[in-house]
This record gives sequence, C-alpha cells and structure tokens, in this order.
Amino acid sequence: MKTKLLYIAGGLAGAVVILVITAYLLIDANSFRPTIEAQLSNSLNRKVQVGDLSLSLFSGGISARDISIADDPAFSQAPFLSAKSVDVSVELMPLLLSRSVRLTALTLKEPELVLLRSSSGKWNFSSLGGGPKTATTSTPPELAIKKLQIVNGRVTVGNWLTRDKPSTYAAVNVTARNVSYESQIPFTVAANTPGGGEVKVESGDEELGFVCLAGKGTITTDGQTFQLGKYDALYLPRDSRCTVASSESFDVAEMASPARKKYPVQYVRFEEVLKNPKLVNKAGFEPYARTIHTLIGEANVQAARLLAGVTFSKDGNWTSWPPHDHHKEKEEIYLYIDMPAPNFSLHLNYTDGKDMEMVVPVWEGDAVAIKNGYHYNVASPGTTTGFLWMMGAVREEKDRVFTQVTVQPEFDGRFKLF
Repeated sequence: MKTKLLYIAGGLAGAVVILVITAYLLIDANSFRPTIEAQLSNSLNRKVQVGDLSLSLFSGGISARDISIADDPAFSQAPFLSAKSVDVSVELMPLLLSRSVRLTALTLKEPELVLLRSSSGKWNFSSLGGGPKTATTSTPPELAIKKLQIVNGRVTVGNWLTRDKPSTYAAVNVTARNVSYESQIPFTVAANTPGGGEVKVESGDEELGFVCLAGKGTITTDGQTFQLGKYDALYLPRDSRCTVASSESFDVAEMASPARKKYPVQYVRFEEVLKNPKLVNKAGFEPYARTIHTLIGEANVQAARLLAGVTFSKDGNWTSWPPHDHHKEKEEIYLYIDMPAPNFSLHLNYTDGKDMEMVVPVWEGDAVAIKNGYHYNVASPGTTTGFLWMMGAVREEKDRVFTQVTVQPEFDGRFKLF
C-alpha cells in the first residue's frame, strides 16, 4: 500500500511539472508587459515603459531589453531613469497559473539616472510614488520588492540653483532590501566620484552634516578649508556652498535636514570628542554595553535639527537596548561601519513585538532608515557592532534632544538605556 501511495504521489508531482512546463512554453512573456507597466507606473506615479520581454522558467524571472521611467514634467521631458537591461523576478506559480504578476526582485543593469534640483530646493525624485489621493486610493499604491539592485549605473546630478556643470557619478551600485512604503529599507550604495575626487555641494534650505568614515579629505566653504580624518565632523548651515575633495580614498557620510534659521559653520575633531566626557558615554551593562560618541550634538554644535554620532558595542553585545522609539520627535538612519567581513549583526525594528516588521542581518556599509517603531541591534558572537546614527528633529530645536525617547513599556525601568 505504501509503495502504491508513493507511485501515486510521484505521478502527481510529475504531472504538475509537465503542466508547469507546458504552461511556460505556451506563454508569451510580452503579454505581461501592460500589467508590469501599469503596476510600476501606479506604484511610482510616473509613466513606465518596458521593452521586449522574455520569461525564464528556472530563475522565475522576466528579462527586458530596456526600461524607462519618465521624469516629473515640472523638471524635464527626458527620462528620469533608463536602462538597457532589466531583470524582474516574480513569483512563478501565480504567474503561470493565474497570470498574476508579483514582483520579488528588480535589477537594473547599467542604468542612466538624472537627478535635478529646482530653484526652490525640490528634487525631481520627491514626487515618486506621491500621486494625489482619490476616493479609491486613500493609501499609497502597493509596492513590495524583496530586493532592488542597480548595477554599474551612471548618475547625473544637476542644480537649477546655479549654472554649474552637472556632476556625473559612474560605477554606481545600489542594493536595497524589502522595498515598500510600509517598512524600513536597508540599503547599500557605492560610486566613483566625478572631477578627479572633487564634489561640489550646495545646501539650499537644508543644513548639512559631514562625517568622515575612512581616509582623509578636505571640505572647503566660504574661504575656509577643513581637514577631515576618521570620525571628524563638519556642520554647515543652510544656504552654504562647499567643495569636498581628496587626493586619496575619502569615505564621507553626508546628512541634511530642512532649517529655517542659519547657524555658524562648526568643525568637530574626533580626538577632541574623546577628551570630552559630555560627548562620550559608556551606556548600558553586559550584555548590552556600548560606547556612544556624540559628534554633532546639543552640547557641542548649534543646529536646527541634525544630531549624529558613532556607537560601538562590546563583543557579542546588544546595542540601543532597551527597545525604544522616537519617531514623534526624531527621524533616524543607522549606517553600519567598521564591521569587516565576515562580521555581521542583526537589526530589529517593529511596532508590535509579537509581529516584528524587520529582523534582518546587516553588514558593513548597510543603512537602515528608521521611520518609526522600537529598534535595536545585536552583534554576532565574538564581533562588535558599529554604526553611524544620524537624526533629524521633527520640530526645530525643540525636538533636538538625543535622550528624548519612548522605551517599550514591557522593558521600561528594567534596563539603563543611556
């Protein structure tokens, strides 16, 4: 009897495989083009055009010869993004059996991306996915992609504030995971800078913060030149212009936030931070011990919204514990640093502890935008977690308080956060 059941099961499995292969052979991938174009156009609030499609049974994907995404008509009639080769991964069974397209991954190969900034400081990408709501669309269009990649791209950045020649960044590679409007998005970015290692930056109506993560370089603004080494920081007020330059490798993080008031230029040397007990805090206890270094904070830098610093855990310890949230007062990004392979950590972010939206591994160079919810991380055994935290206060000056947080009620009072 058992043998017969095995034969029957094997026969049924074989029939399903034959059915799937037959369906695949009969499907014209181009018949899905209108559906894919409509789904992407609706999600991005831009017209999306896709070229010739081919279906791969074994990889569960669709390949396109080219793709183009229209620009905001207020900026340009030329494409915002175009790519000659695009790979779209989909869930295969819904595609074959019900002709339903569910995206799981999107890879743009050698894309051309144009970023433009208007005289008012608005960028041409700011309207992506931000179409007007209607009676039938009270929430943003659904978009959920497990993995988004840009491979060997080329990005041109232009500014309507000046007549300077646009800057072009080559060899741009981006990887983002769990892309949606409803959750945080971990991502990594790498690129070669234009102009032989020199980049011109204008702040417009935003204040800027720079933190050197590796190498050495200079930032020149208003006739002053500042030398930046590892973990040195520089604050620039709104309406600033600067040139970031280096003759060697220079890894620098830039942060920006809108500001109404104008504050002075302020330079922070990391060696001076280490001497100031107000800026170095050994927080928590084993197994959630870490050291917090404040680079741009209330005690040392005047600013409207920006706060920044670097935190390092002890071996195998948790950091940012206990779970805390501050989305009503401050937005935040974690950029993971000084975690050479194969070291990694786990990043957790959620609003409901029994249904966590994000529990993901993070490596050096990964960044997580924390929109809301309780968050913290933990190092893998025998390694340390390092990250640059960058915050923007919701209300200028009033919410620019590092310790203004809400601890998850179940843990409140049981642990020392700071």
